[in-house]
Amino acid sequence: MNIAIVFDSGYGHTAKLAHHVAEGGARVPGAEATLFPAAERSIEWEALAASDAIIFGSPTYNGLISARLKQFMEESTRTAWVTQSWRNKIAAGFTNSGALHGDKLNALVSLALFAAQHGMIWVGLDLVSGQDAGRSYSPRQLAGCDGPVGRRARGDHAHRQRLAHRRLSRPARRRDDRSTFDRKALRDVSPFSPPGQESVP
Repeated sequence: MNIAIVFDSGYGHTAKLAHHVAEGGARVPGAEATLFPAAERSIEWEALAASDAIIFGSPTYNGLISARLKQFMEESTRTAWVTQSWRNKIAAGFTNSGALHGDKLNALVSLALFAAQHGMIWVGLDLVSGQDAGRSYSPRQLAGCDGPVGRRARGDHAHRQRLAHRRLSRPARRRDDRSTFDRKALRDVSPFSPPGQESVP
């Protein structure tokens, strides 16, 4: 089985994920995985047509796939969609972003819809909530955020410090004593409360 992995990477993190995907695919007996970086602008369309499966990878930027992978998609119309050369091939996708909530689902949906346009068969993982035997296989843990190299470690540490400070600096809320709950502190940090209204009943 020939597995093609077409990906784009802005800072190297999605490329690291692509290598993990290739390593996982190569563990299947009789399978061979080949990487096709979209940034090289010399996609081997014949090799993609000869593959049994194509896996698409992209960083999530502003809730969308990258511009280079989108350009690859546009170019595939003439080279693959018209001839339906990818029809009935297995398809899958992966993405990552610099934020925990970077609208990565929208990027994955874009990849799945692209595969559907080509008549491909989309498959997902059989992992529950990103966990398998207690280990996490989240993109952030495998590759870090798709931002400048080194930002993740510093950013995550600073974020943990801010969360710890906020948690420790607020009075504890007790079920038997609501007077210890600082409503004003919560109102000041809540983005959902209109001016003059408290965030909690």
